Amino acid sequence: MLRSIIKSFKPSASFSSSIISPKSTTSLSTSSLKPLTVYHNSNLLVSHQLVAKLNNFNSTTDSPTNNKITFNLKTNEQLSESDYKFIIDECLYIHPDNKSILLQIFHNKYHMDKKKLIKDFTLHDSIFEYNNLINNNKSYPLIIDYNHCLIANDDASFDRIMMNYLTCGIQNTTSSNSTAASHGFTTNGSSSSSGNGGNNSTGTVKYNDLVHPHMAEFADLF
Repeated sequence: MLRSIIKSFKPSASFSSSIISPKSTTSLSTSSLKPLTVYHNSNLLVSHQLVAKLNNFNSTTDSPTNNKITFNLKTNEQLSESDYKFIIDECLYIHPDNKSILLQIFHNKYHMDKKKLIKDFTLHDSIFEYNNLINNNKSYPLIIDYNHCLIANDDASFDRIMMNYLTCGIQNTTSSNSTAASHGFTTNGSSSSSGNGGNNSTGTVKYNDLVHPHMAEFADLF
């Protein structure tokens, strides 16, 4: 727990740069945007729903067809060490839900209430050791937004990411709860936009103007 507390006093580089230049995230051009990374577990319904929402996101906006957000789909893969390091160094203290998502992944408590999980300080230190994740030997649905230092693994955290790519703030993107087949999934759980069906695939969703991320959005957790 002491290690977690000490790290909390060290703001990430992304957070510091946002304080110095509040407009930095709103002025991102299409060419400067990094693709989202989606860790997809083909055996979990919630993972299919998140990928379906990404594929269906274009129908919730009125953006031009040439404005798209790309995402890399990694099917049934564990979180890579480089992505883990990015989350620890850049995302962990941007939003409290980022830490609660890591706690769910590291402790196999995906269905546990996040508010209760993040208050159990005995669990916090374990997320700072990548080997603790490898030992679980499981893959979990996870979306990484490198542009705003946010991660997602459910509807609420997904909407938090998407609000940064919408003109009018948050929209209800949870309406795409229909079956996976209606969103272009094949019977083996891979997306029809994934090309050759390999583990690493690329998909696209549309966006309008960028909105500065809500870094201090604590009300939804406490």
